[in-house]
This record gives sequence, structure tokens and C-alpha cells, in this order.
Amino acid sequence: MGEIEMGVSLDALFGDLANHPSRRSGAIDEAVMVALIERGVSKGVQLAEFFAVSGAAVSKKLKRLQKFVDRSVATSKAGTQLLEVKLLSGERLVALAEQAQKLLDLCGLVVFAPNEYAPEVIEAKNRLRRLVGAKGSVGQMAVALLGESRKQLEFVHEIQKDVFNLKRVQEFQEVVLEEIKAASPEVQQRIMARLDRQQAFRETLDFSGSGAAPARQM
Repeated sequence: MGEIEMGVSLDALFGDLANHPSRRSGAIDEAVMVALIERGVSKGVQLAEFFAVSGAAVSKKLKRLQKFVDRSVATSKAGTQLLEVKLLSGERLVALAEQAQKLLDLCGLVVFAPNEYAPEVIEAKNRLRRLVGAKGSVGQMAVALLGESRKQLEFVHEIQKDVFNLKRVQEFQEVVLEEIKAASPEVQQRIMARLDRQQAFRETLDFSGSGAAPARQM
């Protein structure tokens, strides 16, 4: 059917996979299926023609692959969102540290200026006085700013470490997912089975305080 009606266009669509051993083998090679989909072979009838299997077999395999893809995308998305939050928090802390440093510069100008009557020194005094009030102490504010700046820099350092670790985890996940896609169907099925068992076990855990112990799976 497809070879007579669509043979030329399908061969062009299959590209370098047109002569792959899995073609018309009567069995679906999941790695080849993923490669075909990436090339734009998205219709079930086209995939069925390639492997010489039924449309139902293709549909079942696509659902299994989609389940794996959905889990992978969800994991990747969660990691990306957490990374974005960390980066945004780091940017905000850096902005606060810069503001604190500007105030410290004003304090330093007032405290260490050789000429306290210089226009810039007087302007700095007026600005600081508006901040600390009539009875406030510029020196105390400077000490407080130094302590706050130190804390913020420590937070920024911790966030930078977290961002670095998150990026390493994402890179690791990408490599693992690529290798899983390239693995044999048997290996993919074992991995999926283990992930499903792990998820099922987690769903049996009761954190609501009901006291019901989860059934132990053998």
C-alpha cells in the first residue's frame, strides 16, 4: 500500500534510515522510531509502513514513549524553574549589595574626607542625615551596612554554588536521557519499569500523620 502510493515521498522522509535493518522487520525499534519522529515522520501509518507492523502496535509504542518523554520534560522543567529562581534571587542580592555599597561610599566620604567642607562631603552628610534622622549615627549605620553586605555576599556565594550544582545535574540528566533513547528497547523497558515501581512506592508513603503504614512491596 504505502510503498506503491507514497514510496518516493516516504523514502525521502525516511532519509538515511530508509535502508535501516529494522525497516519491514515486523518489529519496532524504539531508537529508530525516535529518530524517524525527529525527522518529521509523525503519522502512525508512516511508522507502521516503515516497520511493517500494525497501527495498533505503533500506537501502543508511541504511548509508552510519550510517557517517558512527559516524565523527562517534567523533570527538566522543574530543574529549569529552580535554576531560574536561584538566578533571580542572586541578581536581587547583588542589587541590594550594590545599594549598600553606595551608602558605605557616602559614609566613607564623610568619615575620611580631608576637607569636611567640600561640596561633595556636605552633600553626602545631608543625604545620610536624611536617612539616619536627627538623632541617628552615621557610624552605626556604616557598621550595620558592613554586616549586612557581608551576609548578602555569603548568600550570593551560596546561590552561585547551588546554580553551578543545578547546571551539573541538568547536564547529567541530558546525557542520561540521550543514552536511554539510544539504548535497546529491553534496556528502556527495564528503566521504565524501575521508574514506575519507584513512583508507585512513593505514592504509598503516608505523610499526612494518619499512622497507616504502607504495604511493603515484594
